[in-house]
Amino acid sequence: MKTLIKTIAVLMVIQFKALFSFEHIALLTEPRILEELGLTKEQREKIRSIHFEIEKNAENIKSQIRIEEIELRELLFEEKPEIKKIEEKIKKIGDLNSELRILKMKKFLKIREILTPEQFEKFREIVRERPFLRERIRRHFRD
Repeated sequence: MKTLIKTIAVLMVIQFKALFSFEHIALLTEPRILEELGLTKEQREKIRSIHFEIEKNAENIKSQIRIEEIELRELLFEEKPEIKKIEEKIKKIGDLNSELRILKMKKFLKIREILTPEQFEKFREIVRERPFLRERIRRHFRD
């Protein structure tokens, strides 16, 4: 049982870190960054639309993940935990986390399509030069 709990803890940490591996995506919705990239009004509106569309879907998935994690804890504290049910629940949580990462990647790719090659190169420079922005985004996602 201890091994199972350790395995679950490790999987949850891995999934948590995986969510933040795409923190640069969120930078594309930061007003200061958008200003520096010199986006047109039309580009800003398209990015705003994509952002809210994807965020609604992401919140739905995050809600499902929270429910699945509560159900997982219930399974773990049953008088006689069934390993098969626990494994299925962990796989379901993993699938939802994968779905969330894919959604975030789609958001990035959709926004990238809106940028000109010059704007995208400028964005890459900003990400490389300002690691403090990534930390700010990490804090934003934790809240």
